[in-house]
Amino acid sequence: FGIRISIAVILSGVGDSVTLADELLERSGLVALRDVIDQQFAQRSELLKAHTALLSLRRFVEAHPIAATPRIIADIDPLLADTHAFEELRLLSQLRSRSTTLTDDEIASLRRIIGGVGTDPASRLGLTPDAPYDGPRAAFAAAQRWRRRAEHPLNDPFTTRACRAAVRSAEALVAQYAARGY
Repeated sequence: FGIRISIAVILSGVGDSVTLADELLERSGLVALRDVIDQQFAQRSELLKAHTALLSLRRFVEAHPIAATPRIIADIDPLLADTHAFEELRLLSQLRSRSTTLTDDEIASLRRIIGGVGTDPASRLGLTPDAPYDGPRAAFAAAQRWRRRAEHPLNDPFTTRACRAAVRSAEALVAQYAARGY
């Protein structure tokens, strides 16, 4: 495969090894894979670490109980129950392989709102980072749009679940902007 692609790239006019290497790297899919890893995992690394720490703490407290164990577990469990970020990751993965009644534009918008192109509010809403005052209105509109789409009578269960996740993501952005005073 690599030799065949190399020959085709060279025949198309690439004349130096650096350009050939760049082209082979791009065609290998590694650049796209790196972007997916960054967008889906690296940008959520703090959340993933916190989740792992909470799970470890819960297991430790269960294995070595003390008088406060029930209260500690009662404090940890609600934090572990908020798994929306993990639902976003699952959906981003499933959107590549599952059929849906969403249009291509809706799929692109869904990927964006659930963090497929970045987890910051501007990336999720498709806004420029220097326009924070557009964010609250855009987040509210996104929540309304995805809520209507989730209620579409011809949705399959996966599409409904994905749209509901988009609603939750948009509502989280609305709350985030409200907390910042926008």
